[in-house]
Amino acid sequence: MRIRPLAATATSATIGLALALAPVTPAAAYSGYGYDNQDPYATGCASSQVLLETVDIGTYSGVSVGTGYLWYSRSCGTNWISVRTKYASPSGWAGGITTNIYRDTPSGQALFTWTRPWVAGAVSWSDMLYAPVECVRAVGSVDSDHGVGVGWIHQPGC
Repeated sequence: MRIRPLAATATSATIGLALALAPVTPAAAYSGYGYDNQDPYATGCASSQVLLETVDIGTYSGVSVGTGYLWYSRSCGTNWISVRTKYASPSGWAGGITTNIYRDTPSGQALFTWTRPWVAGAVSWSDMLYAPVECVRAVGSVDSDHGVGVGWIHQPGC
């Protein structure tokens, strides 16, 4: 067994904490419409996320099965949707959590459906669309033992 000196451990912990708390900057490889269909977390765009709107994801019978969130990145000028489920995936099959976002001008979309089993409280998100001034709309849906729930979100003012 190796034991590290206390000073080295403290220094490593301090450096690790500093790196963990350092702001994440977007990857230089992307800009503008190059952000389309990129992951907001992998690119660092989520580090400046702002919540624009939320929507209840409800079934036709009125059961709330999740919540949809429309996000905007101030540093990247991008939008994406995330969905948090209220229930685990349907018994017997995985169903799906859908997170789709659409841009009208220029036309664009980022579509994603999670089809593996999930637990209650699971979160799934779409890739991004660059839309610093364009309006976006998004749909989130969740399959559950209570039925399929759907919720539409429109960017405020659109």
